[in-house]
Amino acid sequence: MTTYRPRLTTNQKRAVLERWSASSLSQAEFCRQENISPSAFHHWRNQLSNQRLNESVDDWIELNHPQLDEFETPLVSPPEWNVELVLPGDVILRLRY
Repeated sequence: MTTYRPRLTTNQKRAVLERWSASSLSQAEFCRQENISPSAFHHWRNQLSNQRLNESVDDWIELNHPQLDEFETPLVSPPEWNVELVLPGDVILRLRY
């Protein structure tokens, strides 16, 4: 006989993922302990990551370089750099100049 497991809300899924993130367990071990199918867990992570990306597009803040705002051409050529910072919860911050 199969046991019925109710569908989780987005907030409940997020709470499960946060509990896993705070634990020192592998995904597989955490899923075993919580009685969650690994494929469902993986789906939740992808779903919430994509949802966060879609929501964050509206949260962009444009930053202006004061030296470039004041003058048509910069006094000194700005350095070229690319930075990628990987944060917990599959958040990636990319900075390019």
